[in-house]
Amino acid sequence: MLDAGADPNDEQTLYNRMFDARDDHLVLLFGYGLGRDTNGPWHRLLGESLASPADLLRGLLAWAITHDQRARVALGAAHGVDITSRFAEVAPRRRYTPVGLARLHGRCEIAEQLVALGAAEARLGAPLRPSRRRRVARTLDATGRLTTQLPGAPLANRAAGLRHQPNAAGHGP
Repeated sequence: MLDAGADPNDEQTLYNRMFDARDDHLVLLFGYGLGRDTNGPWHRLLGESLASPADLLRGLLAWAITHDQRARVALGAAHGVDITSRFAEVAPRRRYTPVGLARLHGRCEIAEQLVALGAAEARLGAPLRPSRRRRVARTLDATGRLTTQLPGAPLANRAAGLRHQPNAAGHGP
């Protein structure tokens, strides 16, 4: 069908196959122009109501990051998928870059992979005040791992695998 002119930027195909860890379909589709504006039949008929090819691939990248699909992240990056810009396609991910999304979901190996591929390291929060830095330093063990909850730092706590633990009054970490 692709040889006959089918559009490789088919959202339904990408959706149907994103749950499978195999990437053979993506290799094939990239060979036929996946990610490039091909002015395929659906785009000619439906125009702006369809997601752009770049947006389709960014959605696929977000899925690959959150589901630990490292080979898919590498394949997308090798074919020019944007690995640096903040996600704007899906509301909950709006403020995160791919590296930030990986860190948020505890996918440290994918975050390191993205950085190695040229993405900037994520900033998960504002710089700490000096008094806060001292408190943070007291919560790190010799290996640099968090050993206790950091007040007001849910992202760092979650990345370290620590759960929210309310105090006796039922408030705070």
